[in-house]
Formats: sequence, C-alpha cells, structure tokens
Amino acid sequence: MNHYTFFPILITSSGILFAVIGILVVFLGFCIVGGSGFFLLKKKAFANRAVTTQGTVIHIEQTSMSRSDPTPLFKPTVRFQSATGSMIDYTPKIFSNLANFQVGQIVPVLYDPHQPDKISIGKTSTFWMPGFICLFVGVVFAATGLVFLAISIVF
Repeated sequence: MNHYTFFPILITSSGILFAVIGILVVFLGFCIVGGSGFFLLKKKAFANRAVTTQGTVIHIEQTSMSRSDPTPLFKPTVRFQSATGSMIDYTPKIFSNLANFQVGQIVPVLYDPHQPDKISIGKTSTFWMPGFICLFVGVVFAATGLVFLAISIVF
C-alpha cells in the first residue's frame, strides 16, 4: 500500500485541496473579523459611558516572566479622583512588557462611573489597538483564503 491511498481526492485534483484550504482560511478570517468587531463594539460602548479624568502613577510593580526568562514585566498603580470625589487606586490585572509609565506621571484615565472596576489607563491608541490589530489579521486571513479559492478555480 502506498502513501497516496489515504488522500486520493487530494491527488486527483489539486483544485479541491486549494478550495478546502481557501474555505477554511476564509472562515477563520471571518471569525477573527467578527470577534474583533465584537471587541471594538464593546470598547465603543465602554468609551460612550465612561468618564475621562487624569490620574497619577503612584507605584509600578515589576516582575519577570520566570527564572529562566528574566524579561521584565510591569504593572502600574494609578490613583485618580472619581466624579463623586472619592479617591480610587487602580492596578491592572495583567502585567505588560512595556515600561510605559513612571511614578509621578499624570496619565489619562477612562472609567465607568457605575462599575468603577472597569477602567482603562494610558493613551487612546492603546485602548483601540488590540481590536484593530485583530481586525487587520482577520482581513489578511480572509483575503488569503480568497486567493486560495481563486487558485482552486484555475486548477
């Protein structure tokens, strides 16, 4: 028995192989585009109900990924005054490998007045960037899948 026996449909027509790959990659691209669209809509809804203020970086926690990987990771704590006058200290749940902040630095803060744990600190570009990167990746996947589908028509 030769190794071609398991994949006879792929050997008889390379167009089918390109069509299957194209359909899967287009589907994956549309899923990524849909997920990033959902993410961006959630961000937009948050931005519409959020209050903008200024906060001060009061502490920066630093750690490393592991003992074998000493790459530094940072997590700033920001203090800001809410619209009701209470002082809120906020520390993100995750670390970042970017040392974007310094103690004493004034940073923009976006927070939901009804859910004070929903907060975004830093530049507006960092607020929107993950959604747009995912959107771009999804479009690239979908376009690549369409190229595979076009090639399948030629074969």
